[in-house]
Amino acid sequence: WNRHQQKQNNLDRGCYFIIKGQEKVIVSQERFADNQLFLFEKKNSPKYTNYAEFRSIDPNTRIVFGTYIRYTKNKTFRIKLPQMKEDMCLISLFRLLKDWNDLDILKRLGENVFELLEESFSHCSKNYSKEVSIITSAIQLKTNGMTRELILQEIDTFIQKVLVPHVQKFDRCIFVCDVMLKELLNSIQKKRPLDDRDHLSNKRVDTPGVM
Repeated sequence: WNRHQQKQNNLDRGCYFIIKGQEKVIVSQERFADNQLFLFEKKNSPKYTNYAEFRSIDPNTRIVFGTYIRYTKNKTFRIKLPQMKEDMCLISLFRLLKDWNDLDILKRLGENVFELLEESFSHCSKNYSKEVSIITSAIQLKTNGMTRELILQEIDTFIQKVLVPHVQKFDRCIFVCDVMLKELLNSIQKKRPLDDRDHLSNKRVDTPGVM
């Protein structure tokens, strides 16, 4: 028996189960880390040069919502949210939700980034209504006959659902501005290194219990 057991140990490494006569192997699943900011450079994209990515988990539903801030080759900052078919100007989102003017935003980010934000300020001033329509289209909101207060209420409900839901409600725009946008600006100015998508510290491994 000992000789037989030794032979089996040499040939069969185990790590599987026999279920109804078939071998079943448990495989852990590797994925990108959630609730963590990542900054990347897009070298081959015809539209973007740099972008910030944040995958946020809703603490109640455990659904993952991705938020992306992209720096375009036209030198504007645009944000992409779930359910939105296209991205919108980030400055328009700040003006819509927080009623911040250009000076308010610069006070939060520092005046040394004005040159990077100048085109976004200009674009927002010229196309504010068009940019806001991107959100109303995403939530299929028919604004005809609706007051501005009702429109803002519907948009706010949508934003609170998909925009970094792990953050407290009153801090979400502040988080996007003070954390995501500021770090993206630092990476563009070479003050912060870009992240390595393949580095193990930026990944998580889900075991069968988690899945």
